[in-house]
Amino acid sequence: MDSLPTTSASSHARRFNRWCYALALVAIVAFNTWRATRPNFTDDFAQYYNAGVIARAGAWADLYPIPHPTSPHNPGATPDSAVTPEYRRVVGQQGRPDGARVIQPPPNALWCVPLTYFPFDTAYVVWCAVMALCVWAAAMSAARVYALVAGRESRVAGVLVLILCTSPLAYRAVRCGIMTPAIAWTLGLAVTGALGATRRSALTGGVGLALGFVAKYAGAVLAPVYLLRREWAALAWAAGLTIAAVLITLLVAGPGPFETFARTIAPTLVRSHPYHSNQAIQAFLWRVGGPGTQVGTPALIFSIARIAIGLAILYLCWRQRRAIRASAATACAAMTALLTWTLLFSPVCWDHYAVYLFPLAGWFVYEASRSRGVLITLLAAAALTWFPYTGFAAPSPPVLIGCHVMYGLLLVWSVSLYRLARPSPV
Repeated sequence: MDSLPTTSASSHARRFNRWCYALALVAIVAFNTWRATRPNFTDDFAQYYNAGVIARAGAWADLYPIPHPTSPHNPGATPDSAVTPEYRRVVGQQGRPDGARVIQPPPNALWCVPLTYFPFDTAYVVWCAVMALCVWAAAMSAARVYALVAGRESRVAGVLVLILCTSPLAYRAVRCGIMTPAIAWTLGLAVTGALGATRRSALTGGVGLALGFVAKYAGAVLAPVYLLRREWAALAWAAGLTIAAVLITLLVAGPGPFETFARTIAPTLVRSHPYHSNQAIQAFLWRVGGPGTQVGTPALIFSIARIAIGLAILYLCWRQRRAIRASAATACAAMTALLTWTLLFSPVCWDHYAVYLFPLAGWFVYEASRSRGVLITLLAAAALTWFPYTGFAAPSPPVLIGCHVMYGLLLVWSVSLYRLARPSPV
């Protein structure tokens, strides 16, 4: 379903929505660009700028940090890793050697090279403007999803985009300085691509899956829905683009960065962090039960539960494969179930990761309009995730209060599982 019938009412709605989209775009980009010119915490952004500096200098052997052997966390933060003298020398000429360290796959360093043609502070402003644009694009995907599942144009879509783009969650996602908004944009491409049925939607979905996977593995979680909907062209695009990104990086950087990533960085990515902004269940258990929950039998039990629940969702998707193939709404339920499982059961789910769900907000609104119980549940979820208190609070809030984004994600997950288990008649 790639186009909708045009009526007089839909024409008025489309005109109204265009004004809303334009206002949302101006609001989020202008405000976040202005805010980036003010004093800011830029340590997190430094990982991308520094990676670009290293890639531009050809110092690929020094791209990744050296994890501290006694650290229980991944090596992305300064206290948890060290850098080589060459890294400090190269980055010290232009970047911020004491900022966060890159732990994403090697192709991401190539994408960061354009940032280095600006001074650091200017690059941060450019970065925030681009990330704000990505949030807007993710919100636009929500509007498209609503039109596809509802089967009509409606002013609801325009209002939804305005609400998403002016939310504290959107501001937090841009303000933190990492690539969360870009991942939300790629997920938006993947979600809308999965619901289409044209050659263009296959390309859109393939690009979303590939970029989401190479940037931060997120795109892979939606691949089962593509398989069940038999979107072979999109999967072929995704595979081809992923291979192309890897081959280009290999030609430029050689195999060294990939070997270091696989040997040194990847094994640490299963580690969590008890910081209050981490809304993953694994982090919640750490805050409640202490570091003993991250090792030994407790860690094994959690890992088994995580895998078992993931397999159960996949089995449920398989059981409902005909509904997923025939109904955009059921496909959205499946994608939401898989994505929220990933967020909740990952080692790290920063509070602003809830923006990953922006592209599916159109489906939330559609489902809320059909059931009072779903409406109440999703309103509660929106209230819990709307203002990521942990991202702004100092000192740390009490544990049970500080997990409010996790509670919201759990509510969204429950709705998606309910609708996946009981799909609407097609």
